[in-house]
Amino acid sequence: MIFLPSITKVAILASAILVILETRGTVREALGLASSLVYTPAFYASTEELIELSKIASAYGGIYISHIRGEGADLLQSVEELLTISKEAEVPAEIYHFKAAGKDNWHLLDQAIAKIQEAHRQGLDITADIYPYTAGATGLDAMIPPWAKEGGDEALLNRLRDPEQREKIKRQILTSTSGWENFYQMAGGGENILVSYLSEKNKILQGKSIAEIARIKKTDELETIFDLLVDEAGYGGGIYFLMSEDNVKKKMKLPWVSFCTDEDAYRPEGLMGKRNPHPRAYGTFPRILGKYVREEKVISIQEAIRKMTSLPAARLGLSDRGLLKNGMAADIVVEVGIDGAGFLSLVFEPISPVL
Repeated sequence: MIFLPSITKVAILASAILVILETRGTVREALGLASSLVYTPAFYASTEELIELSKIASAYGGIYISHIRGEGADLLQSVEELLTISKEAEVPAEIYHFKAAGKDNWHLLDQAIAKIQEAHRQGLDITADIYPYTAGATGLDAMIPPWAKEGGDEALLNRLRDPEQREKIKRQILTSTSGWENFYQMAGGGENILVSYLSEKNKILQGKSIAEIARIKKTDELETIFDLLVDEAGYGGGIYFLMSEDNVKKKMKLPWVSFCTDEDAYRPEGLMGKRNPHPRAYGTFPRILGKYVREEKVISIQEAIRKMTSLPAARLGLSDRGLLKNGMAADIVVEVGIDGAGFLSLVFEPISPVL
């Protein structure tokens, strides 16, 4: 059973958090409240809880930023939830890496955009950010339904070792289309899911698709995923091809959308160089300037730079960043290349164009 606190208890908790922050003098250092509702345990947070907690961010000029509850079949309801939180808590809100995930859901993007634009007309302060790729990345365990993760990693592994529970998980992955983010279905199966990192003992499989690994191991795709998770103690990363290129360009043109990498800070050498990270880790900004500005002219150079600098800086209240003018921090990067990072390679450096 999942324990969900009453709204009264949440309000008391929110007040207690506020007192602690004020006492420690740390409230001024906070940017706001962030949630990642697609993943456990945040998956179990109610809208009412999030409203109460967001009121703290609002009281101090902060922002509510969310990896919304659903980006696939539940996209519209999830956008509506974010708008409700923004309205009820009177707090600005941002959607992390805004997308319509899964081919069957690509058409929902226009309706989601319309909801946000209507919210703008009603006076709500709503923004979003995106990365310029049609694939996302998260753990291999993201393909497992939330109930199977209750109790933590070891409980999940025990369920995957139990033939009856394993079969129950498999049936839900194959049949469920709403209520949780079914990454396996949204990607269209194992051909569109790459394994981005594994431990040394399985490193030979890194960079291959789930479908390819299943063929090598002579088993079906879901059994392959389950076996990898058990062998990797619940870890392992995946790259999921979920989005439409047309939708990427459509989002890029929206004036209230900024750019992000949605990645860790990698480096080519050492421990951080042993993974096959999503190319967005290195290639996001060179790709925007090279592919979408210079080559395809989707947006202007001026608008691209604004979406990389002053728009996100202002959104986060970073008053000394994002503009070139007297008194601002001089953290300037000049980029004239195009992304060299690929989904199946360890090429990281931007490629200089032929001038």
